[in-house]
Amino acid sequence: MGTVAARRRGRRIAVVGLIAAAVIPAVGAAATVWDNSGTSLASVRAERRGIQYLGQTVKLLVSVAQAQSASVRDLPPAPPGLSTAVAAVDATGLSSDPDPGAGTLWTQIRPQVLALTGTSATGEAAYRDYGQVTDLLLQQITAIDDASGLVPDSRADAYHLIDALTVWLPDMAVQAGRYDDQVTLAASTGTPPSATAQTDSARAAATAQVAVLRDRIAVDAHAFVTALNKVFRSTGSATLGPHLLGDVDLVNTDINALAPTASAIDEALVVPSASTVSQGRKAFDPAVQVLEKAGLDELDKLLQAREAGYERQREEVAALLGGGAVLAALALAWLWSQRGAPR
Repeated sequence: MGTVAARRRGRRIAVVGLIAAAVIPAVGAAATVWDNSGTSLASVRAERRGIQYLGQTVKLLVSVAQAQSASVRDLPPAPPGLSTAVAAVDATGLSSDPDPGAGTLWTQIRPQVLALTGTSATGEAAYRDYGQVTDLLLQQITAIDDASGLVPDSRADAYHLIDALTVWLPDMAVQAGRYDDQVTLAASTGTPPSATAQTDSARAAATAQVAVLRDRIAVDAHAFVTALNKVFRSTGSATLGPHLLGDVDLVNTDINALAPTASAIDEALVVPSASTVSQGRKAFDPAVQVLEKAGLDELDKLLQAREAGYERQREEVAALLGGGAVLAALALAWLWSQRGAPR
């Protein structure tokens, strides 16, 4: 009898050992996958929040640039106005973002944007006042990229799309507005009936500034196109290319019409007429906003698919752990039942 009992105990111990050998490594691996997928899920959700912030912040940036142009020319700003654009940014929850690089910065920039609604500055003074705020908004966009984890995104298509939409396109919109305004200011330096040395100096300075801005736009446009080419070559998305190519072509066409690239053999810059540049700007600004929205929507689709993948991964891990727990419970129940078996 003792020998039989010992054999039974040995079998039970062996079964327990097999269960432990199977369950413990599986639980450890599953816990690692659960933890990693949870971290990844939190990261991708932060990126998607960043996209919501960026959509409205870029709209505000374009609105400030347009209000700048109106003030430079001493014209009333176009609706919906800066207050409405600021309210749209507020509605995203940016000010309550836990990262100080994004939320705190917005609480500092916000009153400076609203202060522009009460300014009476025109001409060069307006150009300077509004220019300071657009520089701050470009910093805000960079802060959102960093805080939400968008910039170091590991996927090539998302990385280059973020680069195009949040670095090069917003800066190109700002520089296009400044180019438009500087052409207007350059034209105004020639209005006095008799040219003086001071007027000639002012005209030369304005012309030089126009040249600098045109070159800056060319740099932005080249980097923008390069980033998008990398997106289209690397993406596995079936919708990204078809949904963006038309808008990209429109932006490129409009920016080339607004600020044509100069030839290296040009002897001097010929400043275009203010009316020609302003007309080109009227086509360019809406194209920027259409592409920005379409691009951020496609980026959100990429991140949404990634988020769904992490959620499925966690569901599979939960199912695996649940199944393992059931099997372990059944095995333990069987072992318990064997305690009362005849020896």
